[in-house]
Amino acid sequence: MEKGGTQDGYKALADLNKRFNPKTPASLLHAYLGVVNPPQITDPRNVVKGVNNWEMRVANLRTRYSEEIKGNLKLAILIS
Repeated sequence: MEKGGTQDGYKALADLNKRFNPKTPASLLHAYLGVVNPPQITDPRNVVKGVNNWEMRVANLRTRYSEEIKGNLKLAILIS
């Protein structure tokens, strides 16, 4: 987009983000399934990395969609 004769990439990105809303029911379902069905960790050396990846998915679900997985459910998912 041009703003006063100059190109403004941030304005273009903001306009595109507003026009094409990335928060669809399908993307919510995909994010939710990524949290409730994380990949299995088979190698003990990958436990920390796997838990950190799962926590990032939980945080993404909370910040992007305002959906929260709480207490006992988190524990059950994590140890399953």
